Parts: sequence; C-alpha cells; structure tokens
Amino acid sequence: MQATDKGDVYNVLKSTVLGKNTNVVKRVYNLLNAKAPVDLNDQTQESDGETLIMVAASNNRIETVKYLLSKGANPNLVATTNDKSKGYEQLPKI
Repeated sequence: MQATDKGDVYNVLKSTVLGKNTNVVKRVYNLLNAKAPVDLNDQTQESDGETLIMVAASNNRIETVKYLLSKGANPNLVATTNDKSKGYEQLPKI
C-alpha cells in the first residue's frame, strides 16, 4: 500500500470508512499504522475539519464508529461547519 503523506493516508481511510465493511477498515488501518502512526483525530485534511469518526457516524457505520473509538478516535471533536444534518450529534450516544 502506497500512502506517501497524511492526505493519502486520510483519503485511503476515508474511502474504507465510507464502505460497509469494518473488517476492511481494520485491515487498512493496521497496514497504514504499521508504516507510521495514524492520527484518527486529524482535522487538517478536510476544509470543514471533518474527522474519520464523523464520516463513519454520518453514514451510519456503527461498527466502524466503535472500532475507531477503540483505536483512540475522539468523539468530542467538532467540525467547523457545525452541520447537524450529518449526524455528528449522535456520536456520544454510540
């Protein structure tokens, strides 16, 4: 797997998070994390500050949200657009 910078790592993980298979998310995370630590709380890759856990929650990927939480994703971060329609407000309830 070739992910050469933080943007590549984020985009690869975002694509897997958008999928419906948490096992793929786990595999990709482990492959990337073996090369360099993955920052699941990085808010610099999206213009609205969206994190991977926000992507998972807003797309109803509950098992993926649970996995990301187990790996240290912070459910208390806030996107800069504060768009409640994305479902972020549900994160603390999961």
